[in-house]
Amino acid sequence: MNIFLTLDTCVFENYNMNTETMLKHLTPVLKADTKFVLSEIVLLELKSHYETTYRAVSRSIESVQKKLSSFTNNQAVFNKVAELQNFLQKEKASNNALDKYIKETKTEIIPYGNITLNEVVHAYFNMDAPFRPGKKKAEFPDAIAVYSLDKWAANNNCKIMAISSDNDWCVFAEKYPERWSCDKTIEAAVKRLGYHVRG
Repeated sequence: MNIFLTLDTCVFENYNMNTETMLKHLTPVLKADTKFVLSEIVLLELKSHYETTYRAVSRSIESVQKKLSSFTNNQAVFNKVAELQNFLQKEKASNNALDKYIKETKTEIIPYGNITLNEVVHAYFNMDAPFRPGKKKAEFPDAIAVYSLDKWAANNNCKIMAISSDNDWCVFAEKYPERWSCDKTIEAAVKRLGYHVRG
């Protein structure tokens, strides 16, 4: 049975969205030609996260530009700040970090359209993983992600090795051990596969 590695949004967040460091830690499995998949829901969450971060950083740069005149009239200083803003705009336009991760890992995007609303609603009212008592509505993105990945795995007779620090993903994996495993970190998953983790 083929094994496919997938990452939850929280893993990217734990790396402060720095995909270069993530790829460095994934080097052993990349060299072994391990296959990667990513839920379309996770992809959309990541794009939203980058957009939010871009807006926050852009506002900070604009604030610096306005306040600099209190300290200097040196145009070279203002040019440096403008260069930073231009760099940020180019990064946003090209979505470099996320695109690089998808390209380097040759990730296949699994669409959420392969499941029905009935499946998710049924899980919600039956409190099936990843839903749980408390803030159940917040788990809808997770539910769509894991259910779409699970259906894809079942249809393709393969196993999902998930990496997520979100316990709800791991609870779901425990429910379907024939198709799932779950590790909290990239390092733990790499070790499970029997490879050495780079520092």
